Amino acid sequence: MGIGDRLLLMTTPPDSPKSALDIVMERLRQKDAAAGTEQKTLTDDQRKAIAEARSVYEAQVAERKIMHRSAVAGVFEPEVLEERALELRRDLERFERERDEKISRIRDDTDGANGSPRSPV
Repeated sequence: MGIGDRLLLMTTPPDSPKSALDIVMERLRQKDAAAGTEQKTLTDDQRKAIAEARSVYEAQVAERKIMHRSAVAGVFEPEVLEERALELRRDLERFERERDEKISRIRDDTDGANGSPRSPV
């Protein structure tokens, strides 16, 4: 039973009507069970590593946006502005992709080694 299940049990009396969210969550749990997907609870180290990855991402985005603003501050040619906007978009997408990959590696790491690859078996 996951944290969400326990919270649901603590907040929803058994005889009360279910909300749409409760119904959807129940259906998703049933689909996951039918597909054989198991719900993994993250360790504290994994949570910290994920929070760190998100924090680094936010810092990269903020820094890149500041650099973009300074790069386009004195530019008036539409072609150059469009090129700088494309560069910004590309960088933001790359940061997001890298963040998501790192979080995925952390979640998949059953050893809880802060995003480093699992030790060979």
